[in-house]
Amino acid sequence: MTAAAEQLCLQNFGNGVFIRGIVEFSNVCGCDCLYCGIRKSNRGVSRYTMNREEILSAVRSGYEAGVRSFVLQSGEAPVYTVDSFCRIIEAVHRQCSNEIALTLSVGERSRSEYRRFFDAGADRFLMRFETANPRVYALNHPGRSLESRFEALHTLKEIGYETGTGFLIGIPHEEPDDFELNLETLIAFRPHMVGLGPFVPAPQTPAAAFPPGSFEKVLQAYSRIRLALPKVNLASVTALDSLAAQGRYKALRAGANVYMPNLTPADFRKRYRLYEKKSSVDAFSGWPQILEKEMSGFGRRPLWNEIGTSPMMNEDIEKINRSGISPSATASER
Repeated sequence: MTAAAEQLCLQNFGNGVFIRGIVEFSNVCGCDCLYCGIRKSNRGVSRYTMNREEILSAVRSGYEAGVRSFVLQSGEAPVYTVDSFCRIIEAVHRQCSNEIALTLSVGERSRSEYRRFFDAGADRFLMRFETANPRVYALNHPGRSLESRFEALHTLKEIGYETGTGFLIGIPHEEPDDFELNLETLIAFRPHMVGLGPFVPAPQTPAAAFPPGSFEKVLQAYSRIRLALPKVNLASVTALDSLAAQGRYKALRAGANVYMPNLTPADFRKRYRLYEKKSSVDAFSGWPQILEKEMSGFGRRPLWNEIGTSPMMNEDIEKINRSGISPSATASER
């Protein structure tokens, strides 16, 4: 299965890998997810929020290295007003001469907020549903519901975002059939991008004693998603390096076609600890050259100066153009 997924990935994308630089601009969170190291109740976390200039500087470092796709990620808390965050989005595009694609990963917000961010220049949005089992979701996310999560994901698609989602393999309290349920749910949603990974325990959380997810099962998930959704952008996530040496590179041999270097400045990055043994490599002097060398060992090459739009997004745009329906139209308007 893995070999077939790799071959299909090569057919659709060649040996090039899209590079998506991530900036973790705040570890402040209003959620109390059982497994997350930056959960609201974890008093051992040194909280931070990068200011506008710090965010722009981190993006600039990636842009100068050839990165043209960026992710602004934070905990689920509105650390900036909507107006302020929109100005940051606009400033990121302006600084990069509008030659980039910008992904947000800031959790559940209102439709109006999503719309404002989109109008300001946010192109993509990544928000994992974590598990498709409502009972398991409720156990791991106190005060939150799976229904609300998917309502937000559908809203993002309707507005016109290139939308990404995924799940957590080995999430605490999962049931025997959840792996298949998660795959079926993700494939049925037809995201433009996928980001999934293993559960990795975090100290000072209620889930600290649960075993980590299976690396082999993660690779199986990558392969099955690639075979089911040949043109999806499938990201190799940082957490894989916590379970296996060169885990992120090995995922490229299982169907992944996106690599996400961490551009967060070191003094902030060490405080964005979602789980134990989180990789802290990437944004240091000479990292692009090292990435090229290491990736070549797996028969891949980083695609610099490319925004890496998902072919599935392009297909959706073509369908919308043929139908004449605006992507931001509500159900009642349709």
